[in-house]
Amino acid sequence: MTIPTPTSTSRPGRWISIVVIVLGAIAILYGVGGGVLRGFGSHQATSNDYSADASGVEELHIDSSASAFEIRFADVDEATLEVTTNGGPVQQWRLEREGDVLSVDTDWRWNWLGFGIILGDRVGEERAVLTLPAELEHRGLGLEVGVSAGSFEASGDWGAASVELSAGDVDLAGTAESLAVEVSAGEARIEVGTAGAVDLDVSAGRIVGSLSGEQPASIDARVSAGRIDLSIPDGEYAVTEETSAGSSDVHVVDDPSATSTIDVQVSAGNVTLRGEGR
Repeated sequence: MTIPTPTSTSRPGRWISIVVIVLGAIAILYGVGGGVLRGFGSHQATSNDYSADASGVEELHIDSSASAFEIRFADVDEATLEVTTNGGPVQQWRLEREGDVLSVDTDWRWNWLGFGIILGDRVGEERAVLTLPAELEHRGLGLEVGVSAGSFEASGDWGAASVELSAGDVDLAGTAESLAVEVSAGEARIEVGTAGAVDLDVSAGRIVGSLSGEQPASIDARVSAGRIDLSIPDGEYAVTEETSAGSSDVHVVDDPSATSTIDVQVSAGNVTLRGEGR
């Protein structure tokens, strides 16, 4: 009986497969090696400066992650952003002007190995300072801030001020036409005077400090976990409270006919609002 001889794989096909495998291995090694080199090679002090025209600016939009961010006012002609690290890869920052809005944000870039295996180019102690012309300090700039991690600090006379804290710490001071603070985790410390609407929302973490000056038109405080603890201007307020777990302690003159209102909702945690003289 004649046994058929198996047909062998053609040599050109085998060589093509080998070449593809080798090229793929080289690409992987290049990517891995690049990640290692970036992870190790970039661990040194760095400093980067950015600038933008600040004339006619009406609003600030800040998106900060894994850094210590601060806003300052000084005798300068334009907006400047200085970013420094004491060792570690820096984020890719942007300082941009679009219309009457000045914005600062970062890019999240990933490396797979080296010290950047988990956080990519977001490792190291990083500090960002945005310096604005002094005449903008009392202009009533609208302020919109998002902090994913790290810290944020600013003081000035703001228009509508909005802060969203996912993790980290926020220190906000001065005055505002209205104020909104949302905390998912971390702590927001506020020392703000406003006669407008105040909206406070805590999922976890806390908001502490004081509201000063005139009575706010309204204070809405919601806590699903965590705490709000503020001193507020004395006066008469129309107070409503709803708690399913936790507690609500509002120490003011409660007058249902008052024009200023306080609305508290607590799912878990605690809300304490105290009149300044109490």
